[in-house]
Amino acid sequence: MKGYISSGLDNCTVKKDIMKLLSDKFTAWKRLQLASNHLDLLKDMPSNFNIIIMQHSPDKRTLYCGILDKPKSSTSTTDGKSKGKDKQTSSQTDTSRAAVYKIHVDPEKYNEMMDQHSDFQQRLMSFLLQSEYQRSQLAMRQKMLQQLSKSATVISISETALEEQAMEEMKEEFGDILNDMEKYVEPLSSHIKTKLLQPIIEQANQHTFLKRDFQQELSNGQLLSELTPEMIIILAGPTLMQLPLEALKCLQTPHVDSVTRDFSLQMLHRRWFVDPEEAAAAAEKKRNDLKTAPKTPKGGKDAGKKGVATPAAKIVPLNRELPPDCASIDTHSFHYIVDPSNECSETEQYRPAQVFQQLLQMYGQTFTPRWNGLFGTEVFPSVGQWEEMINNCSAFIFYGMERFIAQLPPAKVAALNLDECQLALLIDKSQTNKSFRHQSKVDVDKTNTLLSIEKPLQTAMLLSLSGANCVCLNQWHTTSESNAAKLHTFMECVLEQGLTVGQAIRKITNPTLKKPEPVVEEVAPITPVMNEDEAFEEDKESEIVTQLDASWCNMVVFGLPNLVVT
Repeated sequence: MKGYISSGLDNCTVKKDIMKLLSDKFTAWKRLQLASNHLDLLKDMPSNFNIIIMQHSPDKRTLYCGILDKPKSSTSTTDGKSKGKDKQTSSQTDTSRAAVYKIHVDPEKYNEMMDQHSDFQQRLMSFLLQSEYQRSQLAMRQKMLQQLSKSATVISISETALEEQAMEEMKEEFGDILNDMEKYVEPLSSHIKTKLLQPIIEQANQHTFLKRDFQQELSNGQLLSELTPEMIIILAGPTLMQLPLEALKCLQTPHVDSVTRDFSLQMLHRRWFVDPEEAAAAAEKKRNDLKTAPKTPKGGKDAGKKGVATPAAKIVPLNRELPPDCASIDTHSFHYIVDPSNECSETEQYRPAQVFQQLLQMYGQTFTPRWNGLFGTEVFPSVGQWEEMINNCSAFIFYGMERFIAQLPPAKVAALNLDECQLALLIDKSQTNKSFRHQSKVDVDKTNTLLSIEKPLQTAMLLSLSGANCVCLNQWHTTSESNAAKLHTFMECVLEQGLTVGQAIRKITNPTLKKPEPVVEEVAPITPVMNEDEAFEEDKESEIVTQLDASWCNMVVFGLPNLVVT
């Protein structure tokens, strides 16, 4: 560095040209670059973003936690009479919730917890693969011996009993991991509950009381604005990211609409904030590309089929307003690849191709008529087809066996330009005997470095550096049935109900979380401001599960939670 400064190479024209080229052309460079005004990045964030930072010291003996947010506005109603009362009850919501904490932890306990979690993932993979093999063999046996239904039924019951017993043991092991994680971050959990969640719950309770008090005015045409969804984003270190942080008991409250994660504040800011000059240049480039692009047939649910004529269906336009502080996903710009290697067994009840075809038909009138993609049952996609599907789309869906990054080489993923991709939904990590054998043969020739890049955390990193603003994927192996249920729930929430991506994954993570509805009937006036014990006692009264199942908190979100399909 001293030599560069003394010789003047630090400010030479070549370096300036290279830096300009990197900033203009390479998304990964822009997302990794630290801005000089990094302390002011929070000003550009939505006001409902509540950021929790968790970072270890190098020796793993100290855990630091920071809470960042923007002060919330106190306006809750659009009626002049209501505003006067609102000011009296919401004066406490204007203060910032920012805080920094430091706790001392035991590195040995942390290493034991991480080893236990890694062993659990390995045992879960072996158990699910063994169960799938037994079920497929049993189904084939019953198919061959259809006339011996009585003996086949006895075999089925005995296999199911053993499977349920093993599953209970896996649930207990996962429960032990969650308990160890709770004890490890217990001091931070109490601070998060007091400093961050308590004001959120108080604000929600104030809104509930206002909604109840003004029921008569609401019936006469007065309006009470909806409460802005509160979203928590966890910025943790790479090792902490491997834990199911979304399953912390302090976060299991219905007043938090989504719990997602990201890699850094700078990365989160680059996902959300778009420079006006860059936006204008991108729009101009898109217009030029549309002028020079060759005409291609419209895609749909039968895209990938050659020579198949499909009748034109009536498309019902989607008239959905974009909520404030949200980004849009174009419903007519979805691409997908389903079971590319066609490795699902014929006896599987939840085959990806069949499940996805049903979803395309279910939402065919409004949402999916212009979706474009490939099915592995019809064609094996080449690398070029993979790149074509992932590029130039607003959302990309992968639904298949094994891991997504094993289908497309990491070097190809890193070279993609996903600036237009708002969402990458990866429904993977399920296995069959066929897919396991094939993937094992391929992995033998890979180095340890390459295999480490194909882990879920590194997959999210690669897609984020390539330009994807939101990545949803599984952390450990799962079943085809669980993946099908997640996809159905996600599509129902995002397409039909119009929820954000973060809210949809929140419903998958804990389906028991439901916001309390205001009581319509008249009751005695109650002071809206609650203390900490009273506020959290209200959550305990409702039937909320705080000890989450492993299949619930398997899918996580990296990036923006406030994406809405429009």
